[in-house]
Amino acid sequence: MMSEALASYASSRQWLPLKPEILRIPIVKLNQAQDWKSFNAAIDQMKIPAQNVTYLDRKGNIGIRISGMGVKRKSSGRFIYQGKEGEWLGFEDYSTRRCAFYAAEDPVKFSLLNANQRMWVDNWGHHWEGDSRNARLVETLKELKEYTLEEMIRLQGDTQVRYFKIVLNWLSRELPGDHQKYREMIAKWKGWSGDGRTDEKSYSEAILVDKWLTEICLDQVRRQFLPHELSTIKYWHPLRRV
Repeated sequence: MMSEALASYASSRQWLPLKPEILRIPIVKLNQAQDWKSFNAAIDQMKIPAQNVTYLDRKGNIGIRISGMGVKRKSSGRFIYQGKEGEWLGFEDYSTRRCAFYAAEDPVKFSLLNANQRMWVDNWGHHWEGDSRNARLVETLKELKEYTLEEMIRLQGDTQVRYFKIVLNWLSRELPGDHQKYREMIAKWKGWSGDGRTDEKSYSEAILVDKWLTEICLDQVRRQFLPHELSTIKYWHPLRRV
């Protein structure tokens, strides 16, 4: 049921799939692509919301391409505006879509990693993951002598987060250990590897600890730098982490 506060407002929402002639995927041309050039020519005809597409050929060359439609915005789409204020200005040319291509001299040692981390920075911001997963992939791949199917399956299920390990290890040194209630927990945090498979509870506790520490830090910033009337302002950022 619509609340009384919203009952007096009319709203509209712009969404790419609702636009005429959008949602077009050139399956045939993608299947016929034989190199990076023909691959990009096919991707240029993908009329969809932006997606990351990875390219790999038998020579070991690797590429990544941001496909789909790029919207030219007059204002950020993260907030509600009056209709005209948020109207789109049009679409970006496909030549502006970000891409990268790497010719691999040694395919075994070469890799291009995309773990939902930030791919680019623009005026409006996007939701993205931190670089913890990416860093873990780099660390593990460097240790492998050969990329086998078994190793890739194991890496797919890897849940170790170095950041969580650092946070709980640090906190275990800072908390007073004379309280019986926390002694066992502190001892467990000291030696934790950051792997959720070895200790699911510590992994969940690390998520909560990070959330609490973030709020503590933000509260200090608000008190020191914001005027009183803004001291309770909410903090919003695509990557919310202490």
